Amino acid sequence: MQIQEVIIRGRRDIVLATGELPDTVGSTELRLRTLTTFISAGTELSIYLGTHPGVDQPGNWGSWPWVPGYGHIGVVEEIGEQVQGFARGDRLFSFSPHRSHHLLNVATTLAVKVPDALSDVTAAAARMAVVAYAGLHVATLRVGMTVAIFGLGAVGNLCAQLFQIAGCRVVAVDLSPGRRELAKRCGIVDVIGADVDDIDRQIRDRTDGRGADITIDAVGDSRVIQQIIPLTATHGQVILLGSPRVAFTGEMTQSFRDIHFRMITLRGALEWMSPRKDPGFGLPSIERNINTIFRQIADGRLKVDPLVSHQLPPSQIREAYEGLLNDREHFTGVALTWTANRNIA
Repeated sequence: MQIQEVIIRGRRDIVLATGELPDTVGSTELRLRTLTTFISAGTELSIYLGTHPGVDQPGNWGSWPWVPGYGHIGVVEEIGEQVQGFARGDRLFSFSPHRSHHLLNVATTLAVKVPDALSDVTAAAARMAVVAYAGLHVATLRVGMTVAIFGLGAVGNLCAQLFQIAGCRVVAVDLSPGRRELAKRCGIVDVIGADVDDIDRQIRDRTDGRGADITIDAVGDSRVIQQIIPLTATHGQVILLGSPRVAFTGEMTQSFRDIHFRMITLRGALEWMSPRKDPGFGLPSIERNINTIFRQIADGRLKVDPLVSHQLPPSQIREAYEGLLNDREHFTGVALTWTANRNIA
């Protein structure tokens, strides 16, 4: 069958093209008709810009030409004979690509049912909270800790909300006035960054000079990582939530001395290092995170809808990417609406 799919063909070269899917569904597959997909302003744009390592080397993950995707909401249209637990008409959350239709192998790929209370766009945008949850899982966390989060894009914003829900005192930092205002609309209480030269003092004032118990880079910029280490308390934690991609040259000896002499722990927080499916026994997994996020959105604790600035048809994929790249004050999150879907409430 013919489908439409987004393809990144090269550096800043993206199109909506015609593709093909098999007419038959495999025994462990579901055929999904896409309702909404959500764009990652980090991973997807890094492939689009060519800053993701290896994009120009065939065979690498993300190498051109590449069908991108991040958060996908689709409705089940056909079911393989061995598939259990799903029915035609179910709305499913998955990590499938930006395609009008998709074959999802449930034996190897995670799919989670979307609650009726969530719109298609809201559920797709919840994808960014799955990234943010990795920050909580790697942290050694106690109620009342001060957590300073640097970068209030969608991931940083949601990470700040999640640490607040967990009972922490959050200081959210961004130089963008629009992102700071959006963070406040999402219920983040303490937002700073209007005066770049005063950020250090404000964090130290809030922590009696100790620095934050946990500092988080939600940007994916090595320069930010270097800047936040001195603002971390002795015996504190530095968490890398963003994925560093761009080369950085600098003197790191003082940073290493801080880590060594003040016994700071440096931790990576890549979501994909957690099991995808719930292993039980209360252990973290991506599946458990998604279901928790859906509940937190449904009961009003986690605010996702304000982060969605644009709902665009797939034909405007280039406008979506360029907006996220060049107009970050206004393009805070973009959902592609493939078929008629439930709008944000």
